[in-house]
Amino acid sequence: MRPASAIVRGALPAAVLLACVVCSGCSRGSAPPTPHQLEATTSVPSARPLSPSAPSATAASPPAGAPRVETTVSSDDPDAECAARTYETWLTKGSTKQLLATNGITGGSVAPNDLPAKAQIVGQNIHYVFDGMGCTSSWVGTQTADFTVSPLALVSEELLSWHRMFGCSVRREDWNWRSFTGSASWDCEYGPKCPTDQPGPSATPDCWSRTRCKTHEYLPIPDVTLPDGYAGDAGGDWACHTIKGCSVVVDGTKGHGFVTFGKRLAGDPAFLAVASGRWLFVQLDGEQGEAGSDVGWVGEDHLEVWVAEDQPFPCGGECPEHTPVQQWGVRISDARVFPGAGKPQTLLRAERAACAPHTIEMRIELPEKHGALTVAYSAGTAHKQRMVTATSPLVYADATSLGSVKRIDPKRAVCKLAGAALVPVMTRVASDKPLATFD
Repeated sequence: MRPASAIVRGALPAAVLLACVVCSGCSRGSAPPTPHQLEATTSVPSARPLSPSAPSATAASPPAGAPRVETTVSSDDPDAECAARTYETWLTKGSTKQLLATNGITGGSVAPNDLPAKAQIVGQNIHYVFDGMGCTSSWVGTQTADFTVSPLALVSEELLSWHRMFGCSVRREDWNWRSFTGSASWDCEYGPKCPTDQPGPSATPDCWSRTRCKTHEYLPIPDVTLPDGYAGDAGGDWACHTIKGCSVVVDGTKGHGFVTFGKRLAGDPAFLAVASGRWLFVQLDGEQGEAGSDVGWVGEDHLEVWVAEDQPFPCGGECPEHTPVQQWGVRISDARVFPGAGKPQTLLRAERAACAPHTIEMRIELPEKHGALTVAYSAGTAHKQRMVTATSPLVYADATSLGSVKRIDPKRAVCKLAGAALVPVMTRVASDKPLATFD
C-alpha cells in the first residue's frame, strides 16, 4: 500500500551551490530580479593597487576606548581583477581583538580596492554584510551575520543569492544560533517534466528548457555533536531527555513545517527532530501512543523517514526528480519498522521510550548515506491516514522534494545536557579564529 502522504503534490529543494557561467563581472547591491528578467552584464572597473587594510564605513569616529570594527583584505595578486581575496572583519574592545568573520571569494565582482564586507556597531549589536560574488560565477548575493558585543556571540546568519541570467533562480538560507533553527529554499525555472521512461541528463532537450518557476523549501534538521554516551550501539542515555532546545519543531503551522496531507487539528501532536551522525532522535508531544494493529502501518500513527543518498540540485536540468528515494514507516505504538517507497531491502533500527504523559521519544538509525532527508509524522483514524506534517513538502519518490540536515561543526556549537534537557552551547574560539565563516 502506498502512503497517502506520498501522493500529495508539493515541491522541495536541496541546498547545493552550483558553479555557473563565467561572467566578466557581477552587479551588487540590487534586489533579486523578477522571474524571467534577464540582467545585463556589468563590467568590472580596471584594477587598482590593493590597500593592505580598510576600515568599515561608519558615520562618525567612535569615542576613545569604544568597541570598533575594521575589515582587512589580502590577496596573492592584488592587481588582478579575478584574484582570490580574503576579507577579515575584526572587533576591537580596549586592548583585545576578536576575528568576527572571514569571507573568501575567487575573484571579485568589484574593483580590487572596493570593500564588499562591511560591519556596523549599533548599541550592543554588530551587523555584518558581505555584498557580492566571485567573477567566475553568475550568482550574485548578500551574506549577513549578527553578533552581540557583550557577551560577544554570533546570533544569526543569512544568505540571499540569485542568478544574473535566470531571474527566477533565487536561493535563501538562514540560521538562528539562539533557537537552533533555520530555513532553506530555492526558486527555480523549470521546463516540461522529463519522461519517466527517459531519466538522466541526456533524456531530452526539454529537460533543459526553462519555462516555469517552482519553489523548493524545507526546514533543516540539526546534525550536531551530542554528549558522550547520549547515543550509541550499547543503548545510550537518550531516553526521556527533552530535545526541544536543539531540534527543529514541526507542527504544521506557518514557519514550523508543512502539512502534506489532510488537515491538521488543534490537538494533533507536534514533533521535534535532531540528528547526530547516523542517529535520528524524534520527540512527539501530545501523542497518545495507542496500540497498533495487524491491519497495516499506513493507517496507524507513525513516523515516515524519507532518504536519498545525495541531495540533488533542484534547479538543474538533469531531471533530478529521478534520483532514487527510499521510505520507511516507523509505527509509534511499538517502533516497528516497515518498508515503503523504493522498497528498501534493509529495515532501519528503531527504539521507543514513553516518557511524560503523552510524550514519546524515538531513536532511529539512519542509512549511512542520507544526503537528502525528510521526517514526517502521520496521524491515523479508523485505520486510515488522516493527516501528515513534515520537514518538507513531500512529493512521492521525488528527491527534490526532500530536505536535509544542517551539519553543525563542533568547533562552532555542540548540544549538552542541562538537567533533563538538551541545550545548544556555542564553542569558544581563539581570538584569531572567526565566529562566522563564509566561503
